Amino acid sequence: MHESKLTNSPEYRRLIRESAREFLREALKDGPFETSQLYEGFQTVQPELCNDSLLCECRGRRTDEPEWKDNLRFALDDLRRWREIKRVEPSGWQIGGTVG
Repeated sequence: MHESKLTNSPEYRRLIRESAREFLREALKDGPFETSQLYEGFQTVQPELCNDSLLCECRGRRTDEPEWKDNLRFALDDLRRWREIKRVEPSGWQIGGTVG
């Protein structure tokens, strides 16, 4: 089990991103799914990583979005760049090596 008092640190972001990639690889086998559905699924299986009070600080600016959602999107982008998944319009994702 992960530490319950995680802070918005590089280790926390790395942990979310790695866990999100594992989750996405499994979840998208049953896809395609919208990004919002993937947020819900990840929050269900990894609630200890989904701290909504830790807000994203992109380029030094704080946003209203939790850090974990930002890192889930980074994980999606990692898998897309590695050609493991592809984007399905308008805001969905599925397993597939060819970007369409």
